[in-house]
Amino acid sequence: MRRIVGLCLLLASSAGAQTLRGELALTAHLHGAAAPPEASWSLAGRLDARYPAAPFELALVAEPTLRFGPRPRLELRVSDALVRYRWRDLEVSAGLERLPLETARLSLPYAVGAPPSGGVRSGVPGLRLRWFSERTETRLAAFYADGGPAGAVSLRRELERAELEGHLVVSGDRAALGMSGSGLLGATVLYGEVWLLTGPLEPRAALGATGAFGGVHWTLEAAYLVPPGGQCARPTVAAVLAGRAAEHVDWRVVGGASLGAASPAASPGGTSPGSAAPDRQVLTGQAAAAVTYLQQDRDVRIELSALLGPFGRRLGIGVETRAYL
Repeated sequence: MRRIVGLCLLLASSAGAQTLRGELALTAHLHGAAAPPEASWSLAGRLDARYPAAPFELALVAEPTLRFGPRPRLELRVSDALVRYRWRDLEVSAGLERLPLETARLSLPYAVGAPPSGGVRSGVPGLRLRWFSERTETRLAAFYADGGPAGAVSLRRELERAELEGHLVVSGDRAALGMSGSGLLGATVLYGEVWLLTGPLEPRAALGATGAFGGVHWTLEAAYLVPPGGQCARPTVAAVLAGRAAEHVDWRVVGGASLGAASPAASPGGTSPGSAAPDRQVLTGQAAAAVTYLQQDRDVRIELSALLGPFGRRLGIGVETRAYL
């Protein structure tokens, strides 16, 4: 595996790479519920390099992030570092690669491997096979995740105005059976997925719709899932509105809420124990509004965010400048 990553890095740095794209982003956040507010800084990059040599292709997608603060740390997320072979309707790949199974746009009911950190999902090492036959795609995968070997089988079928997909994932003593689909209802796309996990038995699901109206793109989604760092599934709702305010100015508004049991000790404000029962059902909401100024080789984004819950509120402002290389 180290040889594959090293070879992809070498190809990415060479002038012979047919596709080489990069991004560099500097982000500053100021947030807090009380004075003095907390500040955080991060420097993130993204490298996407692909070297085709038919019938083979080498690919590397890496997203390192350097976070500043009292304890600076470097996070290196590699989502793809693989060799891919194509022959007629067959595609075989080996190396580090993401295994996306979800249909939902705003939530992640089930994912293979570790959950995303900072929106970046790491790949898992393994071997994958894809076979295309008319409107049917079959995927087989043998990989290493969650401390042991695992396997997955997926079958996708394209219909006239919809597509359906089924999944079976086995990892250690736990299995996940999933069904998903999406289709057109007029100009609106309806989508959804449902999962049943064993050991212990646990259902998860998501249902949503997305479309455009008057130049505004919208997405509305409801889900039953395990949030990052959570111990049990909970119902959530989320919505996104996005559009263009001017020729080089985009805007985006995001909102969401979740209902579940929460412990006062885990509250953002550090509420003293005893103020609420640990098993009490509480409603937590969050919202963010962002404006992005776009140019050909860079953009600047300003975002206001708020986290509201029974234990207090947390407001924040962020500024990000991103350059495209």
